Amino acid sequence: MDGAWAGVDNPGAMASEADHDSYSADWARKHLPSFGPDWEAAIDFGIDVTLLLENLALTPAQRLRRMQQAVEFHERLRAARPHSE
Repeated sequence: MDGAWAGVDNPGAMASEADHDSYSADWARKHLPSFGPDWEAAIDFGIDVTLLLENLALTPAQRLRRMQQAVEFHERLRAARPHSE
């Protein structure tokens, strides 16, 4: 990757599961690159920008497949729930 991703070898692997448990604005500023004031504002607002980085590291086809998997999972959940009258 290049451009905004310079210096980020594998954005999808930047944060471990343990890191997500302790995610904070301080952690994000220490471990992640800055992409400008809007990015910093998102961090300040509490948005977990590691999820954005992980998704942007995927190809469009990979992102579409993940979305399709989420839709299929939602459909299975809806079909499995008891119907109330």
